Amino acid sequence: MSKPRIALALGSGGLRGIAHVGVLRALAEAEIQPTVYAGSSAGALVAAAAAHDLSLSEMESIVARLHRKSLFRIDLLGLYWHFVDVVWIAVFLVVYVVGR
Repeated sequence: MSKPRIALALGSGGLRGIAHVGVLRALAEAEIQPTVYAGSSAGALVAAAAAHDLSLSEMESIVARLHRKSLFRIDLLGLYWHFVDVVWIAVFLVVYVVGR
C-alpha cells in the first residue's frame, strides 16, 4: 500500500498563524508529514517555510524572537489592526525561505 498524501491548509488570523508552528510540531511528533502545504496570510508564511523545509526548531526560534509590535500596528485613524506590514512579510520570505 502506498503512503497517503496529506495536504495541510493553514488559516489566517495574526497570532493564530504563529500557533500553526505548534500544529506542525504536533504532526511531526505523530510522524505525520504533509506533502502539500497551503495557507492564507500568517498561515501562508508558515506554510511557505514548512514547504521549503525550514526546520521546526528554526521556526520556533523565529517565533520566540517576535515582538508584539512586529505583529500588529494600528493605522493612523486607529480604526483597525493590520497584521504585519508588507515589508515585514517580504523580509521574512527573503531571509528565512528564499535565502536558505
